[in-house]
Amino acid sequence: MTNKITILGMGNENNLNYIIVKKEEDFFNWLKELFSSIEKDMIGKDVTISKFIGKNEKFVGKKKNIKKFTDIHEYYNMGGIRFDIFYGSKKVFIAFNCSINQRKKLMDKLDKISKFTEYKSKWKVPKALK
Repeated sequence: MTNKITILGMGNENNLNYIIVKKEEDFFNWLKELFSSIEKDMIGKDVTISKFIGKNEKFVGKKKNIKKFTDIHEYYNMGGIRFDIFYGSKKVFIAFNCSINQRKKLMDKLDKISKFTEYKSKWKVPKALK
């Protein structure tokens, strides 16, 4: 099991879901573990490796470094769900569209492999809404 990644926020509207996580070193291993819960055959789908064509026109695989992923978008199709991942400087935004049953399965896995932040301050009604 990988180190638990911190979830900063999450939400959904109908079948559209999103998760905001803290950008941490173990992110790609965490993502691989999350995907393995919904994708039966992970052969050739290692999200921890960048694959590209090198200078000699051969495929090269290199371990991904989360520090180099800023202002980048990736997407994956896993278990019939498309995941869009947006990398910021301190956070990673994951958006996906799935059924309620698939969401429940993902949430169960997230509960096991993630830690959640607690809301610590009191919410105040803005002046404009008073």
